[in-house]
Amino acid sequence: TFFGFGGMNIGVTNFVPLQEFKVGLEYGSRNATFLGQYILNTIMFVPLGFCLPFVFEKFRGFKYIFITSFLFSLSTEILQFFTKRGMDIDDLILNTLGGLVGYALYLMVSFITNSKEDKRLKFNNFNLQLIIGVCIVIITVVPYVIINSVEAPYGQIYYGHLRGEELILADNFTSTNETTGVIGTSKNTILSENKVSELLAKLEKITGFEEVLYKEEFIGIPIFHYYDEHIKNQPYIGDYIRIHEDGTWRIQYNFEDNVTKVIDKDGNIDYEYPENETQSNEALKEIALVTLDKFDLGYNYDIDLMQMVDKTMYGKEVEVSIDKLIDDALLYGNLNVSFDSNGNVVAVDNNVREYEIVDEVALISVDEAMHKLQEVGLDKRLPIVIVESAYLRYEYINDTGYLIPVWQFKGEAPPHQYEYKPIMDAIKY
Repeated sequence: TFFGFGGMNIGVTNFVPLQEFKVGLEYGSRNATFLGQYILNTIMFVPLGFCLPFVFEKFRGFKYIFITSFLFSLSTEILQFFTKRGMDIDDLILNTLGGLVGYALYLMVSFITNSKEDKRLKFNNFNLQLIIGVCIVIITVVPYVIINSVEAPYGQIYYGHLRGEELILADNFTSTNETTGVIGTSKNTILSENKVSELLAKLEKITGFEEVLYKEEFIGIPIFHYYDEHIKNQPYIGDYIRIHEDGTWRIQYNFEDNVTKVIDKDGNIDYEYPENETQSNEALKEIALVTLDKFDLGYNYDIDLMQMVDKTMYGKEVEVSIDKLIDDALLYGNLNVSFDSNGNVVAVDNNVREYEIVDEVALISVDEAMHKLQEVGLDKRLPIVIVESAYLRYEYINDTGYLIPVWQFKGEAPPHQYEYKPIMDAIKY
């Protein structure tokens, strides 16, 4: 059809019918990204099947509506093919189905308004067509109902990555071999005053902040400020330590008036605003590692999985994802290190929370996960993908509030060296 929807690629030719139904039945509606296109393509031709028999008596029959809808859709697809907008067999099938659904609705309206006495339609023939029409509507609707009911109890990952036609293991491919994982949920932990004092003392020692000028509550969050009274009541300015009730925290170094207290690239406290050259992303990641090590959080950091964020109130930001299994809990969240335009650290955020383990689940193998990577996701745009590693980690599902195990893959797609980092639901159902 002439209309794009849901990220459908212009210029793609597809002769494999109704793939999204297969994906939806296997992975749920969240991952059947083009189901919206299916619905739209069906609805577009409903008016054709509904209105034609009202206007022209000769179109009062499924055969005539089928032929008309099919030919009209076919001519549209052929036109799109020659104008390089692509050709899709799904459009042809769903447009034609939409015409038939429209005619089925016409029959239902006719039945309700006693138009079954129409001279053109004999009573028995009309009832037969009405039954066929009701069946067509049911057949059209049922797949969407089934797909929307395909939901895992702990939720599902959205696989919004590009698919590869062929996945090849690199010569140095590495992977973990876990066969079981756990399910986590929020513990709603609230720190006691003693715990807040202990954490504050630790952070004071690390940051070099020596004296608390005052403490205030900002939207229920205790903030310990370390700056002059003239900027009091400005919670986002100057040196401060903010400790949240669940144990997460934020440290900000004063960056007002080009005078700042920062951690330099060697991890040392510096009270002057240094005029350093702008650092590369890789250099900022290295500085972030040094900075986080000073806080002795007990995590292992994979520099390859650090994410760069360019749009912050300072300059750039390095984000580190943490998911660590301890004795009876999961630690999950992000650590963020923010930089000014000269590559100096101006803020550190610890958003790692503790989650209670509520279940243990069996996992699919890495090989099974790789097979699924070729079935689900965005359109196949990567002919070959070289897979370098696969390991188990955890992802939070907003819809259900659970942490679930996933396989994290890392690789690249030649010849343009496209970075390939999809995740795949690891739970075996």
